[in-house]
Amino acid sequence: MQLRTTLSFFTVLMALFLFAACNKDDDAEDAIPFAELNGTWIGETRILQAGGCGSTDPSWNDVELDITVSIDGTFLVVEERQFDTSDNTWYPSNSEWRGVIQANDSIFVTKTLLIDCFGVDNTENTDYKSKLMRTSNSLNFNINAIEVFCPDQNCVFDRDYRMSKAN
Repeated sequence: MQLRTTLSFFTVLMALFLFAACNKDDDAEDAIPFAELNGTWIGETRILQAGGCGSTDPSWNDVELDITVSIDGTFLVVEERQFDTSDNTWYPSNSEWRGVIQANDSIFVTKTLLIDCFGVDNTENTDYKSKLMRTSNSLNFNINAIEVFCPDQNCVFDRDYRMSKAN
């Protein structure tokens, strides 16, 4: 009886080991290589007037996005821009980006912007969606959305980003 119990235990243990090994291989094949998205993305942004508040320069400006992606596809972004300074220093913007990338390379992100609306602090959220484009040498995405900075003053802008990261 002892030998039979030991063999049964051994058989169950081997079956569990093989099951885990098979599932691990399946998971590895299905895994999304989110790690390749981590790092600095370089690109351009522009903001076009879409409301009645103020005016903007419609030209494209350099921007960097420092992206940190988790294993589950969620990510955090720090946006940095070169403002009109003599030393061309990069500065973090006053926004926070949080999002997720899905298995089909769809990107969904919410940008939270902290802004001064003529002396009143305001927080605005803008939702972006895009699709990651892969080439042999780079990863790319373009995003566009309407941003509302100060709704009481009709500060509405059409924002674009064109970003890429070398492989």
